[in-house]
Amino acid sequence: MTEHDWSSYEPTLVRIKHSCFAMHALYRKRYLLSRERVIYYDVPIIVLSAMTSVFIAGAEEWLNASIVKVLTCVTSLIVGVLGALKKFFKIDENRESCLETYKDMFRLFCELSMMLDQPPDSRGVDAQKYSTELANRYSEIMDRAIVLEDARTMENPIYNDKANMPSKLRKRFSKSFKELPPAPETPPARHTHAEEESYA
Repeated sequence: MTEHDWSSYEPTLVRIKHSCFAMHALYRKRYLLSRERVIYYDVPIIVLSAMTSVFIAGAEEWLNASIVKVLTCVTSLIVGVLGALKKFFKIDENRESCLETYKDMFRLFCELSMMLDQPPDSRGVDAQKYSTELANRYSEIMDRAIVLEDARTMENPIYNDKANMPSKLRKRFSKSFKELPPAPETPPARHTHAEEESYA
């Protein structure tokens, strides 16, 4: 492969690399936060389930049977509600999804870093084929990933192409969008007045 073969694809690969780094950091943060939040569901469920077992096993020796039934009913109800809420909000599913996305993004980032650090004539693969494969893998990872509430996802470097939307027009769609840096190794795109009017 010659350097010219890669020059058309490297800006896109660099954008994907930067996006992998940014998204892996955000999904890692979300995974760690989800792991902390699950404590508020699992600990009460464990404690109340143990209490229910104690009440059923031998609480009638110290408490009235009707009181034991009420306590057992209440604790079972709370355990059921907590379990239903945990399932409704997909706590475990979202946590595992964030972990998987974080690992996949980090793996893709490492692979891209090692490839781009090599001289173009030493990469040993076709630039177009490699770029298409990497773009497809990135898309598949993002398709499986959950949607994050973090506003910084709107600053994903993947949006930063050669013809990105002007910042003042971008903000009309979302206040979360901020000024994006120029595309890697390319000058920022210039937009004519007619192009800006077409977004209005």
